[in-house]
Amino acid sequence: MSNLKPPKSTHPISFTNLKPQSLNSRFIGNPWINQAAKNLDRIGWILGILLVLAPVFLTLLSSIHQPQSLPISAKALVGNQVIELEVARTPQQQAVGLMYRTDLPANRGMLFLFHPPQTVNFWMKNVQIHLDILFLKDGVVKAIRLTARFAIAPKAPPCTTTPCPTYSSGIPVNHVLELRGGQVERLGLKIGSRITIQPLNHIPQQK
Repeated sequence: MSNLKPPKSTHPISFTNLKPQSLNSRFIGNPWINQAAKNLDRIGWILGILLVLAPVFLTLLSSIHQPQSLPISAKALVGNQVIELEVARTPQQQAVGLMYRTDLPANRGMLFLFHPPQTVNFWMKNVQIHLDILFLKDGVVKAIRLTARFAIAPKAPPCTTTPCPTYSSGIPVNHVLELRGGQVERLGLKIGSRITIQPLNHIPQQK
């Protein structure tokens, strides 16, 4: 008898296909109970799908608010000062910029490239640190937007309102340089100042 398999049922047992004779007919024959059983079955499927998809959604949500970290691939020369630059080349990289960063070292910045030159607008949405924004055309500073601490130029503090204000270059530019707040004053930069941008020969791999 050990190799005799039990007959395979052609009607899997569930709440919805049990015959009234197998249980008390008052309950099985009650339409409300049958509908409730069907609803429970549907809810079970929905919960199962949600449990499977939940990790995917959580991963996507966590990545939305992650700051990007681009490789140092250029440097800016301001007098005898050298500033290491992350370079935002693609539209996706430029859209994120320095969002969600909680710190930016004094000798670091982000460079945005625009070819051909164009009039560009920046905002401080989701930016948590004060920045100095310089708009350059062929290495010459054409416009400056500073942090709220300084009043020598129009200000660009972190955005705390909706919608966020925008800051325009006003004229076509091919470079935008974002520095830690206060660097423009410390470096003595002003409209008409010249900044030399040099690409690095060796570009580190992005992590």
